Amino acid sequence: MIVNFGILVATVIAAVIALRSVNDARQARDEASAHERTALDAATRSASAAEVAVRHHGRTADTLEKQTALLESAATHREEWALEALTDPSIDQRWKATNKTGYDVMHVSIGAPDGFNEQWIKPDVEETADVPRGESIFFTFIRRLSSPTSRTIWVIWTPADGSAQKKFVKTIP
Repeated sequence: MIVNFGILVATVIAAVIALRSVNDARQARDEASAHERTALDAATRSASAAEVAVRHHGRTADTLEKQTALLESAATHREEWALEALTDPSIDQRWKATNKTGYDVMHVSIGAPDGFNEQWIKPDVEETADVPRGESIFFTFIRRLSSPTSRTIWVIWTPADGSAQKKFVKTIP
């Protein structure tokens, strides 16, 4: 009987230890599941943050590309008016000024630093004119024995949008 009682006590102790082990295993499983959920939430937040960062980097890259294009455009000197001689310079040389601004302009006048009524440069039209993009206005460089060999020409205009007046300056031979 003592032996049976000993076996019973040993069985009860083994059962208590087994129940405790099962309880510890369940607790460890629950903790692992909680850690896994926390890790999954952190990974989801990290992925969302990475997507936001990619969008911001994309916008930054787009902005940098636009700035680079603007800088390249500004660095590339583009003549806003093309001046072209139409006749030979022997006497009263006729010239054409073509609008290369890329937009329509208004109130265009041609003159020289000495003034718009100076004796060597005579526009075909004394009043200001509107000149669409790619179109031209004409003037004459009066050539005489006493005329200068070259003249600085001013083309002054206002963009059609009404923004500030602009000036193109070039010396013609």
